[in-house]
Amino acid sequence: MATKKPNRPTDPDILDSEIYATTWLRSIRFIFILIFLGISTFFIFWNPINNFQGSINQFIQKSVGCPITIESTKFGFFLPRIELHSINLPNGCFSPTQKEILLNSINLYFVGFSLSPLGPVLKLQLNYQNFILPTRLTIGLKEMAFSIQEELPLLPLSQLVKDITGFDFKLAGKLDLDMRSVFKNQQLDLMLIKAKGKEVILEKSTIYGLVLPNINLQDLSIHAEGKNNKIALQKFILGKKDKDLFLDSKGNIKLASPNNPDQSQSIDLKVNLTLGEKLLKEFSIIDMVLGNFKGNTAGSYQFSLKGDLNAPQLSK
Repeated sequence: MATKKPNRPTDPDILDSEIYATTWLRSIRFIFILIFLGISTFFIFWNPINNFQGSINQFIQKSVGCPITIESTKFGFFLPRIELHSINLPNGCFSPTQKEILLNSINLYFVGFSLSPLGPVLKLQLNYQNFILPTRLTIGLKEMAFSIQEELPLLPLSQLVKDITGFDFKLAGKLDLDMRSVFKNQQLDLMLIKAKGKEVILEKSTIYGLVLPNINLQDLSIHAEGKNNKIALQKFILGKKDKDLFLDSKGNIKLASPNNPDQSQSIDLKVNLTLGEKLLKEFSIIDMVLGNFKGNTAGSYQFSLKGDLNAPQLSK
């Protein structure tokens, strides 16, 4: 059975009125076209690269407290992103002992908005010597929030920590890291770190003048909470009992404030250290240095580390 076609007008005047009639869909399309043309014109006649690069330098210097330099900047609009290339962090940006750090690039991708803190949310990919550190960054009016929830290779991560803190401690393996922190006025406001290592190896390192060989530690566990520029280290376990090395530590770390250059970084840690027979034989000097802090079992030592983070003093 044939379908009956609806009757449509054939009068040219009626057709003209239908073609040019304003509907809500046509209005929305027209508005979007105007917005697109406005944005395109804005970026054609305004140099966003130079203006943004100057603004980002000023923002970083104000929020971090040191003059970070950026060689070049690129924009992408699909998805919205900012690429910073060849970033130089001069000595002392994050700590008095921090060495100059050169980053290959930092890529920031806009992913949405946050209500706490109120501001845009960016996915940040930091490229340090071809090691990619993925971070979620939220920028508020007076605060910045960072979070990392990734499994990361330990060797490049420990190299980055060494450059920031000056502490030569090379670890290989993997680290399942959950870190969240909030900074206000260039100071640590809140922080939570939970980390678990896998197949951890201490590579040849020099720790407080003592040269250690490669040691298969196997395990690494960290739990720390921070508030008001102070970090409470609730658990730091390195190695396993009845192996070459086992270290169990907890205590407090006080960070330096960029607003107070005279303030020093200090630690107050309780340390339980147990060395296996192999290390005790190979490094008899360890027993000479820690002889006053011997524990109840062979190869065990108990002591405190207090004072300046760069040169702490041993005490009972």
